[in-house]
Amino acid sequence: QVFKLLKDYNVDVVCVQEFSERWYIEERSNMADMYARAGFRYAYFPKDYTVTTSVPNFHYGSAIFSKMPREGVGVFEI
Repeated sequence: QVFKLLKDYNVDVVCVQEFSERWYIEERSNMADMYARAGFRYAYFPKDYTVTTSVPNFHYGSAIFSKMPREGVGVFEI
């Protein structure tokens, strides 16, 4: 339902907190779904954290998805 909402409203940029990159049994991933099902072409996902207690390991953190290329995106220490 989230993917349908993003497509219906033709969202150009979405920021996701606590996004996890995890592969599923069907060999799909959250990242691939954001590209294919929500129509985004670009992403910035610095993989803030890695969970090594599961097989396979997975990454999570903040992510930015966009239909347009982003310039000057980075992580800044406060």
